[in-house]
Amino acid sequence: SGFSVNNQAIFNSGSSDTELYIRFGDLIYSNNSGYGYLNNFLQVKTMGGQFDTGDPNTSGLEANVWYHFAVTYDAASGTSTLYKNGTAIATLSSAAGNPMKIDRLQMISSGSQYFQDACELCQVRLWNVTRTANQIKKNMYKEVNYTDKNLVLYLPMNEGEGNTTLKDVTGNGHDVEVGNMSNGGSSSFTWSTYSFAQ
Repeated sequence: SGFSVNNQAIFNSGSSDTELYIRFGDLIYSNNSGYGYLNNFLQVKTMGGQFDTGDPNTSGLEANVWYHFAVTYDAASGTSTLYKNGTAIATLSSAAGNPMKIDRLQMISSGSQYFQDACELCQVRLWNVTRTANQIKKNMYKEVNYTDKNLVLYLPMNEGEGNTTLKDVTGNGHDVEVGNMSNGGSSSFTWSTYSFAQ
């Protein structure tokens, strides 16, 4: 089905007080028929709260469909915004003036025990400025300037089949090694701590 279990983590990053944790599913939306829970939605946990793409009974994600998601954070207002296919669909308010701190990055990070479904990613980008709605929509389907000074991480994921390292093309050295860190299957790369206060 593509969303068979809850808590399939796509991204896990940041300090404990300002984490950015993005996953499919959480045990919050019951199936309308009364049997179990639905997991076909994207949930973002950050800055002490969480928000998502909405009730999957009426606006659930479909398996085998490409979606473009973006999450922005504006420290000045304490507002996080979730975009789906270039359109803002949800916001989260937190205390103003607190920077988001990113000190690590894990992708598809639940491990095979919890991440049981197939998932494909491409064009992963991490910026140290709050992107506007227009910038997000304009660049959904195209590459952006690799050397933009506000681009912290950019993984085009175009290395081709068989590669085990996803190259960060920004020059910041945040390559991602494909593998299971808990089993010693990959090495770690240097990661600076970034504070997203703009």
